[in-house]
Amino acid sequence: MDNSEDLFPGAHVKYKVTTPGIVCVFEKFSCDVSYDKINRIEIEKSQDGNPPNFNILITFYLGPVSSIDEAQTICNEKIEDVLNTLSLTLGIPFSSEGIIGCNVIPKAAKPNEMYLNAIFPAFKGGGTAYSDKKLREEEIKEIIDKLPCLTSYSYTNNKMVLEVFKSALNINNEIAKFMFLYLILMILHGDNKQKQVEEYIKKIEPNVELTPDPRNNDKDETVYTKIRNSITHDRKISPEQILQEITGKALVFKLQKIVQKKLSEVVGNFKACV
Repeated sequence: MDNSEDLFPGAHVKYKVTTPGIVCVFEKFSCDVSYDKINRIEIEKSQDGNPPNFNILITFYLGPVSSIDEAQTICNEKIEDVLNTLSLTLGIPFSSEGIIGCNVIPKAAKPNEMYLNAIFPAFKGGGTAYSDKKLREEEIKEIIDKLPCLTSYSYTNNKMVLEVFKSALNINNEIAKFMFLYLILMILHGDNKQKQVEEYIKKIEPNVELTPDPRNNDKDETVYTKIRNSITHDRKISPEQILQEITGKALVFKLQKIVQKKLSEVVGNFKACV
């Protein structure tokens, strides 16, 4: 058990997070949480560099800790969970560039003790083209509702697939991103996975494009499954043709929305916190 006299009363750890090619527009917000020694998370937008880079700063506020190292270790275990939550809710890529600041509150018993402050160099850059993503009020509310529940069963039981989704959003190659997103739908469905994936896609997108299944002319397959099978089963369609169909029909964007919908249904709102 920690001796309270040996602990710093509190600490905070700040991370810089990038959203490649996207400017998130929102007012700073925070929420109270309760896991390990973290008691609050604050999220704000930031700008640095010339030309400017637009980033997000995520700050963890902690209760008593023994050292800066302990505070960093605790927060390093949680930052990816926060990014998983943001990726699922907003559907945009997030990537942590690491800690840019960390400090502890001096011990009251030692008023002359130096205020420990570890500042890490900011990552500079610039020249990126950006599009705006204005966070809606309901999206911010959803994030605030979810963040306190990162220890719940519904989150921890699905953490792996949420990590895959976050990784998929950071892929630049459209074919690879498409395949990752389709894989997530396969993971989220049962034994007869492709049949259930097809049924779910048709449910969410009733007017989805259908084409005859080359293995069975009495059956149709959605355009998403056609593309997936063209890649995995070598249907003699060139990569250029596949890419043209994916981009021309905005299939990655549409498939991402389908995957977000399914993930939200499976994970819920991370409730039943434990």
